[in-house]
Amino acid sequence: MADTKDIMPKVDLPVELLVDDRIDALILNMYNKCPCRIKAAIFVLCISGEVDVTINLKEYTISANDFVTLLPDSFIQIHCASDDTRICFLGFSSQLITQIHFWKKISEFFVLLMNRPIINLSNKKVQIYSDAFSIMSRIGEEDCVTLTPALIQPIADFFLQVILDIYRSNNVRKTTVPRGQEILGEFLRLAFENYKTEHQVAFYAKTIGLSLSHFCATISKASGKTAQEIITRLIILDAKAQLKSSNLPVNQIALSLGFTTPTTFNRYFRKYVEMTPEQYRSN
Repeated sequence: MADTKDIMPKVDLPVELLVDDRIDALILNMYNKCPCRIKAAIFVLCISGEVDVTINLKEYTISANDFVTLLPDSFIQIHCASDDTRICFLGFSSQLITQIHFWKKISEFFVLLMNRPIINLSNKKVQIYSDAFSIMSRIGEEDCVTLTPALIQPIADFFLQVILDIYRSNNVRKTTVPRGQEILGEFLRLAFENYKTEHQVAFYAKTIGLSLSHFCATISKASGKTAQEIITRLIILDAKAQLKSSNLPVNQIALSLGFTTPTTFNRYFRKYVEMTPEQYRSN
């Protein structure tokens, strides 16, 4: 039997550092069929147009001058991109993330990046950053320039510092995050790591160190959803992704998501999607 620990499709990059300043609607709409979970760290600057997306269970419309940060292990689903969409794209592969100590460097801003993945920039800053994307994209296309590890790591470090400076210069600091949002961020981090095996809210409340009632009230106030709704959405997103992008039998998908029997999973899926897993797969 295949390993069911982490079957959900994860998107990584084919190279350590990927930069492109000409991503358009045609490319984006190729990825709108189902949700996915990304292994890479992805940064996007929207130059024009609008893109409707769901990021970590929240729906957003990305528009001109928006800068978007997608942390590794984020859930992302693109719903629709307008015909005039153009974005600049920067991605660090999972391997590069380890090499540049990514998590240590962004730790100060982790909760903010989880809760506020999109920042709107001034026209002046957009011009500066789009020029930087364009320069790097052109360099990567030239045969005379080989992006060796000795070059890639300092380039990635430079871009990461620029990205963190975007948050600093927009006065987005850790101290400005309300306690409820910090708890929500910690819950989301734990939920992303444990939703396949821990379906009950009590586990997360206990792990964070809060009473169940206080935890539930805090999450509801901070997110507008109950903690159980968030856990359920993660499970359903994962199930949908596996059903649409793999040929795994339903009973194996059920096991990977912590259900002891296919019948229990079928009943759960039908309750929230209003069709059986088989019907969703063939729909």
